[in-house]
Amino acid sequence: MARAPRVSVCIPTYNQTDYLKVSVESLLGQKFEDYEVVVTDDSDNDLVEHLLARYDFGGRLRYRKNFPRLGSPGNWNAAVLDARGEYVKMLHHDDWFPDDGALGDFVGLMDRNENAALAFSAASAFRADRRFLRTHRAKPDELEALARLPETLYFGNVIGAPSATIYRRGTGIEYDERLKWLVDVDFYIRVLRRKRAFAFSERVLICTPTGVGHQVTESCANSPPIDLGEHLLVLEKLYPLLKDHPRLVPYWRSRLSRHHIWTREALEAVCPIPEQLDALFRVVFASPLWCRLRYGVPRKLWEMFRRR
Repeated sequence: MARAPRVSVCIPTYNQTDYLKVSVESLLGQKFEDYEVVVTDDSDNDLVEHLLARYDFGGRLRYRKNFPRLGSPGNWNAAVLDARGEYVKMLHHDDWFPDDGALGDFVGLMDRNENAALAFSAASAFRADRRFLRTHRAKPDELEALARLPETLYFGNVIGAPSATIYRRGTGIEYDERLKWLVDVDFYIRVLRRKRAFAFSERVLICTPTGVGHQVTESCANSPPIDLGEHLLVLEKLYPLLKDHPRLVPYWRSRLSRHHIWTREALEAVCPIPEQLDALFRVVFASPLWCRLRYGVPRKLWEMFRRR
């Protein structure tokens, strides 16, 4: 039996090849070569298959077309389940490595941190026209909070997109196929709850586009049923550990205000509140603080009212 590669680069694909071309070429240009490429294709056409046929993967490519389509993140799970490497490196079909040493650095992070469940790096985001937008890099206090309580990822994804991560194969943890918007956060939390150690590189090892029409996240961000429904679902899993966290009530008030939801009835019209979370939302919608947020009472006037 052939020796397993050090890392499986998993590329779940769907219907686009412009960015996939960049992804594949950035992978084939890596100095680190002890890898396999696992492509699971959810496309309803042959564009991905035809594109891959143009490249010489040196026998490293394993390609599978999904029948029927699995959707996201079912397609992610399919790629990971096909992986044979010691490590799993997700590379979404629109992300790419910034230089020829990035994959080796990802593998090195795991090699140097034998107790780490996963590792992640800083990432650069680019506009659809490939202009640089910003760099996402976890701050020291965010890393400290993550080490203390991985569940704080619920309040903000300091790790980043799946392409910014690498982890050990065989965790037995899959992406929750009920989720789209918080699927990565939920996955990271479950991995780190099992084994809290992680490794981080301040160097940018991955690049991602933002504001691109084909991205699933673009259809989720402004959808109250998806955004709020998934936040409720994930919170049900985490509630015993987060129920007394000082950020929980303010976080939900901010989240609801984004969608102009000011009453419990309005929230339940979008998605039902689980019984376990009833007490939380009694506080979330309680007056008078929520009224200040709802009606936009000026801060100075509000402070005068509070002192009386």
